[in-house]
Amino acid sequence: TAEANTLWNQMEAIGSIGIMMAAQAGRRLNVIKERLPHGEWESWAKNNLKFSLRKANNMMKLAEKTDDENSLFANPQTFADIGISKVYALLGASDDIVEEVINNPETPDLTVKELEEEIRRLKEKNAGLEEEIKTSADESLSLQESLRAQIDQLHAEIKAYEETPAKSEET
Repeated sequence: TAEANTLWNQMEAIGSIGIMMAAQAGRRLNVIKERLPHGEWESWAKNNLKFSLRKANNMMKLAEKTDDENSLFANPQTFADIGISKVYALLGASDDIVEEVINNPETPDLTVKELEEEIRRLKEKNAGLEEEIKTSADESLSLQESLRAQIDQLHAEIKAYEETPAKSEET
């Protein structure tokens, strides 16, 4: 039991270290890309890296996110139990989706494909909610304009009554 628990702890530590190493590699790649002439990055990466351009871009994006102190990615321990492939899948998601995914206790047991599907589902759900909010805002704005027109009309009627003293007394 002690050995199994120790190995588990070491595995989690290695996961955290792997994420930190990927971010560190991404920082170095960002520096290289900045120093290259415009349009040379892809050919440089193909000629010099032992891994794919996609992985390089993921590491660079991870570096940017981990350097942002307001990002959920700033604490690599947050993602220690889900693995680097799942972390890469989360890079394209908004912070609210990332937070929902990492707070889901089932996330560590999902495959990368299942995680990507969950992210897609949450994006669609958020898009639907955003559309509902936009529709509600448009309806609210339309209602406000209608009420303003009614208020303006009532002000005009009050003014007309005030300008005619006899009518004003009758009313």
